[in-house]
Amino acid sequence: MELGQCGWRISHGSTGADEDISFNDARIFDLKVGKIDAASGMIKVSGRVILVQLSYRVDVGPVERGQSVQEGLKYTYEGRGIHADKNGPKLSGLHPDVALKPWSGDLDRRHVKTVIRVPYGGAIPEKSWTSRCFGLLVNKTTLRSLVLFLGASLRVTGAWERIGMVDGPHPTIFENSGRQTFNIV
Repeated sequence: MELGQCGWRISHGSTGADEDISFNDARIFDLKVGKIDAASGMIKVSGRVILVQLSYRVDVGPVERGQSVQEGLKYTYEGRGIHADKNGPKLSGLHPDVALKPWSGDLDRRHVKTVIRVPYGGAIPEKSWTSRCFGLLVNKTTLRSLVLFLGASLRVTGAWERIGMVDGPHPTIFENSGRQTFNIV
């Protein structure tokens, strides 16, 4: 093998040598890590961001693909704004790390409407809701992107928390988005 014929691919799951990088759709990392505070667990990052309208729907009947069941409730999370076609934004499924709920209130002298994690032992919402969160571009290929969903942190003023990830949205949804900096806890 001659020099230049072997490339490296890096993904969120693995790293390894490719035989010919020209045939591989390598992931390009867009997210920049600024500072890591080991004592507090806070990570400062910057990246392209979109605003996502996240919906939570409680359903009755048999469990369907993409739905979760917890504490007797069957529910679906869907984000509007992470998939689109010529007819506009489409809904896309999200599988969050933990149950989520809407929250609104004052944080750092600003009124905020966002999505937060249901605190441990807290009640999972029994009614459907819609609220806003951020979608942060982590990496992309030609046709797919890995998006980190963030909601405001109630534990640390001015910080954000991971509420889930989606792998698959087309990277063009970030074409007109600006870069923002987030402190993630």
